[in-house]
Amino acid sequence: VIAKMRNLVKDIQGVRIGISQMGIFSRSSGGKTVVLQVRGKDLNEIQKHVTVLEDKLNSINGVLDANTSLDIRNPEYRIQIDRERAARLGLSVRSVAETVETLVGGKSVSLYRSGGDEVPITLRGNPDAFHDVEHIREILVYTPSGTPVRLGSLIQIDEGLGPTQIQHLNMD
Repeated sequence: VIAKMRNLVKDIQGVRIGISQMGIFSRSSGGKTVVLQVRGKDLNEIQKHVTVLEDKLNSINGVLDANTSLDIRNPEYRIQIDRERAARLGLSVRSVAETVETLVGGKSVSLYRSGGDEVPITLRGNPDAFHDVEHIREILVYTPSGTPVRLGSLIQIDEGLGPTQIQHLNMD
């Protein structure tokens, strides 16, 4: 079965594929668990190959219950900063990105110490303001001269789906 799987994936471009047999114990069905790992930098490319591979693997005689752990159903916003516009206003891409990251995800800014206890102090925007793209576009960022600029005039927001979980392999 592994030889058939290797032959199936040998010509696939754009991702790295590894095949390995897991453990020494047989499953209750009498077979062994084989893992096929698809790795790459482009999640859409990985998803495309995984979908095709899952169907092809299930068609191999001897393969039962081929399935994927890749689950792309998590709504997400992808924000692209207009570098030229930001630069004309004296803003760096980094400062705009850090502003958005702080408002949406929060940033630890200090510790409150009392009686031996330490409590982190986190700066964060109102979480209710980030469920809607229009609210994100209305966020104000300030130029070095103190002029407020609507974030929507500096960014492009694309709504999409991302993974519900990311598995990091071979990381110590």
